[in-house]
Amino acid sequence: MAIELYYTLASDKRPRRWRDPYVSCRGSIATWLRFMWYMERKYLPSLPPLYPTDRERDYNSRWSRTVFLKDDEEHPMQEVWDLQLSPSVTHAERLTMQSMMDKSYFYVVDFPKVAEAWLEVARMMKDDDVEKSFCGLVNITRQLIHDTPGICSIAIHWNSVVNFYECNGKTDKDCHDFVADNNKVEDNFNSKQHGRR
Repeated sequence: MAIELYYTLASDKRPRRWRDPYVSCRGSIATWLRFMWYMERKYLPSLPPLYPTDRERDYNSRWSRTVFLKDDEEHPMQEVWDLQLSPSVTHAERLTMQSMMDKSYFYVVDFPKVAEAWLEVARMMKDDDVEKSFCGLVNITRQLIHDTPGICSIAIHWNSVVNFYECNGKTDKDCHDFVADNNKVEDNFNSKQHGRR
């Protein structure tokens, strides 16, 4: 499925889907999954094997545990999602992960920071398909900004299988600015570092 872009205007906060038949960006779920898999393997140890056959794998992922999830258990991927608050993670990785959270958007003025993070992560991942997806995402976002007078904010809809409005509602009032959220996290890390000196 393709990555979808939604945007709001300064004069109207209803999210609109941007479509251009000549410009597309592939790989929403594939890019999201590959990034999460990269983060898990880079920062988290393998889980112990559940079955004897799992012993043959070099890494037992939290994704595989979601199949066996019981109603009262914490989601196995919570540990991966929590990495966005870890000081071990790079700024670019943290901002990229925050851009992939549900109900998140960024203001157009923050696009250069977001694009830089996406491209840095794509280089770190050393995955040609992911790099093409992130480069395509940067290019279509530039195109959207160029084509839309009065544009205010942009949301990246990574899960194009589920309708954006079902996920996020009819306006952006319940959504959050992930760049502002990231600034708070980075400020918190910086204040802790300076406090130790």
